[in-house]
Amino acid sequence: MCTIICMGNSYKNGGRCLAGIEVRRTATGYNVVRNYDGSPKWIRPVMANDNQGLPETMVGTFDIFDILDVRVLDTVPSGAHSENVRFASIDRIGHYNGSLSVLCDDSHSLIFGNRGKAVPEDVFCEGGYSLMFVRPTDLYIETQYDDYGHEKYRIQFTHKGRRYDFPLTDPKYISMLQRGRRQSGDRSNEDIYLTLSLGVNYNDWHYKLVAGVIDTAA
Repeated sequence: MCTIICMGNSYKNGGRCLAGIEVRRTATGYNVVRNYDGSPKWIRPVMANDNQGLPETMVGTFDIFDILDVRVLDTVPSGAHSENVRFASIDRIGHYNGSLSVLCDDSHSLIFGNRGKAVPEDVFCEGGYSLMFVRPTDLYIETQYDDYGHEKYRIQFTHKGRRYDFPLTDPKYISMLQRGRRQSGDRSNEDIYLTLSLGVNYNDWHYKLVAGVIDTAA
C-alpha cells in the first residue's frame, strides 16, 4: 500500500490519467517521499496496457489534493514513465491542506530535459521522470478552436527563465474555463501551480501536457 496526494486526473485516450505525489502519514500530518535528487516521488496507477486511460467510473470523482490509498501490485516503468504502477484498488481517505511549496520540483532546470513541446522516443526511453509540479510565472491561457468548433486551451508560462507552451488536459479546469468561472488570457499576476506530464507515444514523440491546474483564486 502507498499513499499519494492526487496531483493530476487528466484526459487520456477516452479515460483518465491519474497521478500523485507519494507521502507518508505522521502524527502531525503527511511528509513528502523524495527521490535521491530531492524531487518528490510520483506514482501513476496504470492498467495492464499503460496506454489505456483509467475508467472514468473508477477515478472520475477524485479531485486534486485528495489523499488516496493505492494498493500497489508491482512497478511497471516504461521509459520516462518510471512512475507507473499496477494496482488492485484506489480509495480516497482524506484531503491535503498543507504547503504547496513542499510539493514543487526544484531539482530540474528544464522541463523533461529540453525547452520544446515534446521529447523524441529515444530521449523518452532514457528519461528518468515524466511528472512535475511547478509554480510558473508570466502565465497566459490561450483559447483555440478545432475544425468542429470545439474549444481547446494551451497554457504558456515561464519556468526557471525559460518559456513553455503546452496543451491543457485537466477536465475540471477546462470546464471552469468553458463555463466562464475562470478566464483565459493573461493570468500572470495570479498564484497558479501546474502539474506537468509527458504523454504516450504519438508518431515517435511524447508531448508535454498540463495535466492539472491549481488556481488558488478559484
